[in-house]
Amino acid sequence: MDKSLTRACVALIIAICCAESSTAAPVVVETDPLTPDQQRLRFHLPPGFEIQLVVSEPDIGQPMNMSFDAAGRLWVTHSVEYPYPARGEGVEPRDDRFQGVSHHQPRDRLTVLSGIGPDGRPEHITHFRSDLNIPIGNTPARDGAIVFSIPHI
Repeated sequence: MDKSLTRACVALIIAICCAESSTAAPVVVETDPLTPDQQRLRFHLPPGFEIQLVVSEPDIGQPMNMSFDAAGRLWVTHSVEYPYPARGEGVEPRDDRFQGVSHHQPRDRLTVLSGIGPDGRPEHITHFRSDLNIPIGNTPARDGAIVFSIPHI
């Protein structure tokens, strides 16, 4: 047998044995929340770029997706449920790793920000929908949006 093939097989066997015997990392790593200013300092931007706060808690939390419509409004899906969806019809049962799944009604939102001025702040913040379950996709369309929210579109 070729030496490089033998080495690759041995490395694969060692990797499999180590993976099976190691302790798995937690599904979600707990961290302390940061203020918007603390988070802004952690961004690494290319030269010539700047970052500007548009909206933060309590108006949105854990933003998932952002899309602009033809009128210049910013549509943001955000989640308080993530990473554990609320239980409901059509939501897959979770194994023991997902202890945070709860029985309450979904509380995630699709929020529309309009009239964003030179200071970056919106004039209007409208919570378009407030009953979503981890809304991981949004596309503005006509007078609303197409949103994927577990398990519906």
